[in-house]
Amino acid sequence: MIKFSIIMAAYNAECFIEKAIKSVLSQSYSNWELVIVDDGSTDRTAEIIDYYANLDNRIVVRHVKHKGTASHARNCALDVVSGDYIQILDADDLFQNDLLDKYSNKLNQEQVDILAPDLIYFSDNKTDNVIWKIVPPQNNYKQYISGGELSFDLSLDWQLHGFFAVKRSLIDEIKYDTNALNGDEFTTRKLFYYSNKVGFVESVYFYRQNLSSTTKNINNELKMYECLITSFNLYKFTLENNMSKKILKKSKKMLVTSFWGFARKLYEYNGNKYSDGFIRAESILKNTFQIIPFSFWNLFHFKKRVFMYLSFNNYNIFRFELIFLSYLSKKLNKRFLE
Repeated sequence: MIKFSIIMAAYNAECFIEKAIKSVLSQSYSNWELVIVDDGSTDRTAEIIDYYANLDNRIVVRHVKHKGTASHARNCALDVVSGDYIQILDADDLFQNDLLDKYSNKLNQEQVDILAPDLIYFSDNKTDNVIWKIVPPQNNYKQYISGGELSFDLSLDWQLHGFFAVKRSLIDEIKYDTNALNGDEFTTRKLFYYSNKVGFVESVYFYRQNLSSTTKNINNELKMYECLITSFNLYKFTLENNMSKKILKKSKKMLVTSFWGFARKLYEYNGNKYSDGFIRAESILKNTFQIIPFSFWNLFHFKKRVFMYLSFNNYNIFRFELIFLSYLSKKLNKRFLE
């Protein structure tokens, strides 16, 4: 029997983690282990996961010092897993109860590096309250997609999502990127690129809309600027691997769009502009601005393109322009920065 290792990074997840664990315990397939890494939680998370670890010896718990990223916790879990395939389960998400069974049946038919279920993004604690859903391309569950550029390309705009089962030998080589808050998104794309074959199963990973999660919490608003690091790493990865012009253009556009959105937001920010978080966010913006080739700004529409050209590729001028237009936007109630 194929063994599945489910890894869960948990930080202050007392509101949802019990439901997440129960969705594993209710699986119709029994050959699994659940490795939970508590990233220094200050609520009842540690108490809850220890309780379930005592109930079922397939649940393994590790308590670590708080690092603040799911990637670090997941790498800690990878050090102790023993399964053939690795599946992520966030502490606020859920599995459909036949997910592992569907994985096993599919793998008995055909060996693949990655198996992806449907992804349902839901809200209000009701799994039938669907915000959006990702299914296989052309809704075809029987197809197999090759890895490399094709899968990488489809993952850039999340036509292929990141909550899949992946062969352990593949992820052991890559590990999760810990350089940014959303470094796991970079890892996901690399896994697709280095895979040989991707398959699909007609089951569901339920992805909860949780506004208190690490990547959505307003208290992490400035830390989210680390996402620019991931956007640049993705562009650099496409360049280093000599990918097609289509993919290269897509990764360029992701980078400049991400940069513009974060830059505009920073100079509309109403919080403490002398805080460590603000200074770091501005530093990331400046570094990104300096490494984006000037020609990339042609990817913007005319108004933004003129704005970037007027900066003369100088961040201080660009910063002044943004602050000035942000001031005018508030004063005249106009959206100059859209």
